Amino acid sequence: MGIDEPEWIGGDPRYHIVFETLVEFIASASENATKRDELVNEAIATLLSVGTQDPSMDEYKLDSLALFGILLTIVKQIDATTAGHDAAVKLVMAIRNAPLPSSVAQTTDRYDRNREVHLQMTTFIGALSSFELDAPLHPCLEDRPSTIPSEWASLNAFIAKVHAAEPDILKLDYRGLFAMIEALEEPRTGSELEDVLPAATAWIIYAGSALKINDFPYACYPTESKQMPWSRGEMWTGQHAFNPERWEFWMLRFRQIAEREDVSNAVRKTALEAVQAGSRA
Repeated sequence: MGIDEPEWIGGDPRYHIVFETLVEFIASASENATKRDELVNEAIATLLSVGTQDPSMDEYKLDSLALFGILLTIVKQIDATTAGHDAAVKLVMAIRNAPLPSSVAQTTDRYDRNREVHLQMTTFIGALSSFELDAPLHPCLEDRPSTIPSEWASLNAFIAKVHAAEPDILKLDYRGLFAMIEALEEPRTGSELEDVLPAATAWIIYAGSALKINDFPYACYPTESKQMPWSRGEMWTGQHAFNPERWEFWMLRFRQIAEREDVSNAVRKTALEAVQAGSRA
């Protein structure tokens, strides 16, 4: 599949096995759609055998963070339109719906916090947060390059697909909101749109319906942050969070970008794809 394995994975024998298992699963699932459930079960069994046996809750969290970090490293290198990308979503859902290890389940307190961590995929979101530090247009961290636009779009498409598959997982929906704010609600140069518009389009294509009907009433605070659920961009002066008027504004912005002369044909095409997908949402 031509997936690059970074040193932080290849240099750790356990991480390397996880990487190889995931790459093999995605390749096999792409070629054998009818056997996908069987392949998911086989992959999970292998991953469990590599992880800490009878883990404590802390060990389980660390293993999960590593697993999802490796998976996202792979997924961002895969075209979002491929069967392999969809297979990775199915694997994530299967991991979420699998029972907790008995050693972790036995430590669940009366508030059921451990199970909540599992179902809300706290470690998945934790791994995702690390990738967001390298998003295009964000200040680069030392020794960490910005994610290239195609990988950023693929990563957002993946999160959008997971959100569409299970909207009850908290903190995924406003990743879509952030993508819209970044691409559509701030004044952007043509060069900047090349970096961020494909990610916004991915959310419309793969989770447009889920975003359009989202009615979670994110709170509005007097002092706004640019990366919080109550954020809004400079060009949007309406209500916070998701609402029909904001959706229509996003569609208008996509149409406007599709007519701009300072962006590439690829970006204009991507903007039109968002308009078409939005009309079906």
